Amino acid sequence: MPSTQFYSRLPLLTDFRAISRAENFAPLPEDWHVVMSDVRNSTVAVQSGQYKNVNTVGAALITALLNAAGAIEIPFIFEGDGSTLCVPPELLDDARAALLQTRELAQRSFGLDLRIATIPVADIAAAGSSIRVARFQVSEHYVQALFTGGGLAHAERLLKDPASAPRYAVVPGSVAPRGNFDGLECRWQDIPSPHGETVSVMVR
Repeated sequence: MPSTQFYSRLPLLTDFRAISRAENFAPLPEDWHVVMSDVRNSTVAVQSGQYKNVNTVGAALITALLNAAGAIEIPFIFEGDGSTLCVPPELLDDARAALLQTRELAQRSFGLDLRIATIPVADIAAAGSSIRVARFQVSEHYVQALFTGGGLAHAERLLKDPASAPRYAVVPGSVAPRGNFDGLECRWQDIPSPHGETVSVMVR
């Protein structure tokens, strides 16, 4: 299986129960890279009323990198105050350029600072973690990437840990910022709670 087409050739899961079975997830190729953005001090920004801006910046990297990828399908997840994508080596330069362009957008338009990094899957594997991925067909027109194995959590620690962050950070001057944000939009519709408060529970 060519590495570039790895994700697009994974079978589509259509039964939600199938995501609970480990055999339905495939290991990400070790020549791929994890691409991450994270808004610094996002909790403070959200508490000050900037949650829409934080979410917009989180989605911006996904838009820029999907536009750069073109016909190459890549898995990604939106994390509210950032995003994580996995790319083959052919897209690594595009990913770094998009990270820098997204960081500029965050600073210029919203006054937000982004952590940005690319982390080789091989480094994550060498540390004893794994990234396994599956494709779940949510609807006729939307396929969701699913991850397991703990590798993305390890990548996030590498992104945020001052001891490891410099090794993986994408720094200005390493590549020219470049990113196409066509298609980026965040539609907002407030949903009032019938009881005055809405609670989201995240289980890891």
